[in-house]
Order: sequence, then C-alpha cells, then structure tokens
Amino acid sequence: MRRSVNLLLACLLGLVGFGVAGATTAAPALALCPIEDDCGGGGGGGGGGGGGTPPTYRVVGQVYPISSASPGQVKFRGWSRFERNGIKIDASTLPVQCVAGTGQSDQDQENNAGFTDVEFWVGPVASGGQIDVICAHRATYGGVTYTATSQVSVVAPL
Repeated sequence: MRRSVNLLLACLLGLVGFGVAGATTAAPALALCPIEDDCGGGGGGGGGGGGGTPPTYRVVGQVYPISSASPGQVKFRGWSRFERNGIKIDASTLPVQCVAGTGQSDQDQENNAGFTDVEFWVGPVASGGQIDVICAHRATYGGVTYTATSQVSVVAPL
C-alpha cells in the first residue's frame, strides 16, 4: 500500500510541473513520506537483555515538494524522525529547520517525540526558475545530539 501511495504521489508531482533536479537525503533510499504518515517504523520497544550488538541510533529526514500554485510557487514538506535500529523512538528534542534559497523558511521542534515535520510555501520565483531547499535534522537522546541534512532542487511551475 505504501509503495502505491508513494508512486501515486510521485506521479502527481510530475503532473503539476515539478522538475526535481537532484534530491539528496540524509539516509539512502528514503521513499517520499505521505503527509498523513509518520514516515515508517513502529513505536519504540523496550531494551533487550545484556550482550549482543549495541543499538544504532540515528536521525533521518527528508524534504520534497508536495504541491504548487502558479506562477512560481511550490509547497515543501520537511520531516525528521529518530530511530534505534530502524525503529522510531522518542528523542528528548527533535527539531527540523528548513530554508529555501529565496529566504522563506519554517521550523518546528517536538519534545519527547519520534517524529516532527514542517510544511511551507516558497515563491514566487520566476516561472521555470530553480528553487533550492535544505533542511537540518537534529535529535537529542541520552545527552547525545544526532544530526543530518537533506536538500532538494526543483524547477518552479510555469
């Protein structure tokens, strides 16, 4: 189901005139995350017994266009997710901050949460002009701060 939703979203983005020039994400092979989703993973489980491999913690995030309004306006979504061994868990603080090359930006922070996101409009820019957006993703857990960045460049709709 998730794959078909992501495919549909990708097709819709193509129909509204986006030309995604080159998306870079903080983690490899992240699919677009539907707006009503918290971007994968279940709730955090309890700790295991002693021994074994120590857990791997990371913050992942992504930014991508979700809609457009002519001329030259694009709405973006940026999200951050904290996980242990690929499963979403709550971080002490989980901020996401996104800024476009045009100066428009948005940020949000959740405390004691595993997911946060922002949505914001960029533009207007000249039709056919490039819009660059970069997001900083951070999570604090157990006194340690984890960081990642994501970025995307799109061509503004005509």
